[in-house]
Amino acid sequence: MYGVMLTRVFGGSGQGDYHQDQSAWRQKVRSHFHRQLLGNIDNEIITKVSPGRINLTKQWRDWGIDGNTMEIWTWVREGRDS
Repeated sequence: MYGVMLTRVFGGSGQGDYHQDQSAWRQKVRSHFHRQLLGNIDNEIITKVSPGRINLTKQWRDWGIDGNTMEIWTWVREGRDS
């Protein structure tokens, strides 16, 4: 099993509401990567996506910086020779 964190950091005027944009971004990542069977190879490669967690300091939040993280996990199932 292999994991990566896909993180998006973006900013604005400091008073912006990013929830709608975050939701659209998360949905796009999920629809592209979640439960995908990758490649046409001998091994089976399956992915899973789940929301991650990013903690920004108060100073970053006051500047209008926001972030969003998604965890993408990949399982590789190897075939067994008889």
